[in-house]
Amino acid sequence: MKIIIILCVIIITSSYKQNGGCRSYPEAKETNRKLIKGYPAAPGQIKWQVGIYYNSSGVTHFCGGALISNQWVLTAAHCVYNSQSFDVFLGGTHAYRRQYGKILTKIKMAVLHPLYNTSTYENDVAMIQLIRRVSFSYFIQPIALPKHNNYLKSNEDVWVSGYDSGGCLVQYINQRWTHVGIVSFTSSIGCTRGAPSGFARTAAMLDFIYAAISHYS
Repeated sequence: MKIIIILCVIIITSSYKQNGGCRSYPEAKETNRKLIKGYPAAPGQIKWQVGIYYNSSGVTHFCGGALISNQWVLTAAHCVYNSQSFDVFLGGTHAYRRQYGKILTKIKMAVLHPLYNTSTYENDVAMIQLIRRVSFSYFIQPIALPKHNNYLKSNEDVWVSGYDSGGCLVQYINQRWTHVGIVSFTSSIGCTRGAPSGFARTAAMLDFIYAAISHYS
């Protein structure tokens, strides 16, 4: 079962913080004991969250992503590398259930960062252009991108949402939620052992993001 989960993360230490400091999303009822210090999102709570089914070598995989406009999704490069087909859903909180407000769509193309390194995961970022523009609703809205100089400092509160890789690391900046990182990797020993996770810094990828939109839109 894949559902959107929300975690509050403290940058640098990669520890999770409960109550005391992190700005709260609207509350959602805890329904899954497999979540690690997080909770399932309520419908319409994480409006920019995207789910991506992709086929690689005949096997279907699953990644997260973020809607940044009415036709573009930001995700991790390893989610699209050597993949042959994609299906994207928006407006839902569960990967395999029908939900009111949830839509499923195809893609027009996937644009991989030209300097993505499959060994080191450097530049682990990609853009997906949807086959048609989506209409925004209570359940579907884009998330803001950061400014070029928006680099996180130590001990800042951020939130991560999604299913596995490609999901969103966000921060509340100037009265709006802003995309600051793309989920790249987690430790092979699991989330409960205190090992850090890796994120691609969104601000460092803005030139690639805007160039892809400008060139292909």
